[in-house]
Amino acid sequence: MATNLRMLRTARGMSQEDLAEVAGIDRSFISDTENGKYGISIDKLESLAEALGVAPWERDCQKFRVRPGG
Repeated sequence: MATNLRMLRTARGMSQEDLAEVAGIDRSFISDTENGKYGISIDKLESLAEALGVAPWERDCQKFRVRPGG
């Protein structure tokens, strides 16, 4: 999950700060999640997925589809 989060974020040209602001999540949580320190709640998974423009279940897939405009 951590690798996919980082991959999706960087593919969209977003910094951790950018993603944190859009998702309404603290930047340090994103950093810790990307580094495998934390699991993630459904609420935060949904917030991150929405901010990244993917369905929550697609976030853990190796291949993902970007929604139009995402």
